[in-house]
Amino acid sequence: MLNIYRDSDDKSVIRKRQIDTLKIFNANVSEIQEDVEYKVEFLSGGKPFALIIKLCPEFPLEKPVLKIAPPVSHQWVSESGEITSAPGLLNFTVYSDLGRVVQAIVREFELRPPPLLSDNSSPPSCGQQDVGSSGAPLSPSSYASYSSTPPGGSFRDYATQQVINSSQSVMFPELNSMPLSELQKLNTSIDRIDEFLESTPAIRELNRTREDWITRVEEISKENLSKEPLFRQLIKDIEERQEVFSQLKNQFEALNAKYQKLADRYSPQSIRESLQAAVVKSDERSEQIAEQFLNGEMDLDTFLVVYGQGRMLSHCRKTKEEKLSHQLLELQKAGF
Repeated sequence: MLNIYRDSDDKSVIRKRQIDTLKIFNANVSEIQEDVEYKVEFLSGGKPFALIIKLCPEFPLEKPVLKIAPPVSHQWVSESGEITSAPGLLNFTVYSDLGRVVQAIVREFELRPPPLLSDNSSPPSCGQQDVGSSGAPLSPSSYASYSSTPPGGSFRDYATQQVINSSQSVMFPELNSMPLSELQKLNTSIDRIDEFLESTPAIRELNRTREDWITRVEEISKENLSKEPLFRQLIKDIEERQEVFSQLKNQFEALNAKYQKLADRYSPQSIRESLQAAVVKSDERSEQIAEQFLNGEMDLDTFLVVYGQGRMLSHCRKTKEEKLSHQLLELQKAGF
């Protein structure tokens, strides 16, 4: 079976890939309605047939609806022409391949052409037939009439069908050379069938493969369990590092806020504003000193020293502020 679900579980993608398998495994596929209805044309017994495939909105979660036209008489087909009993369709799941299911149905009709319902003839023998109520053995022609199409049940059911269908057995070539009397015994005894199956190379190989996979799964499980302490230690290390990261993050945010505050404080614009405020403050101080002198609260020598220092400081600050303002204006004109 194609593994069409490796890359994506999206429903639309899965639906598209299912439709792709229909075109891959079958010829003469035509689209009736995009993404909804398709037709596969084929010949059976020299007559043209068409298999109509309708996909509901929930496909592939729900199985498709298949109809054959014109209607035929066949154990898989209802009176309305809908295919209801095909093994692949009965067991259809989201993991099935639509293309292979349709291919198997078309192949069945090609190998065993069914009569049209309009012919009013009985359908050919194409499925497993029961032994008569009298327990009489089946004739060779009866064995040949069994269908080689695998039933939709378990592998054991498929193997049992292969045992019965000796004339067409590929999986169990031992049946091809078995006498008719032995085949009849197998047909009348489930225990003999089980014994025969257990002795065949195919079943032995299947059992060996199953045991190998069981052993491999156990080994992987033990290996995974042995890594549990390391896994828990890694989780603990990650949690500790997350705690350190949180602390460092908090420190960074605090330092970043401090940096932004200092950056704003010592930006050229802030320095200019501080100089302007300092100039105003120096001028006010000089005026206070002058008033104290005029009011006789300060002698001349003290006034000259203090007033001169204040005016010099004010002039120096004003010069710096004017120079910085000029530089900022030039930068602004230059686009900075």
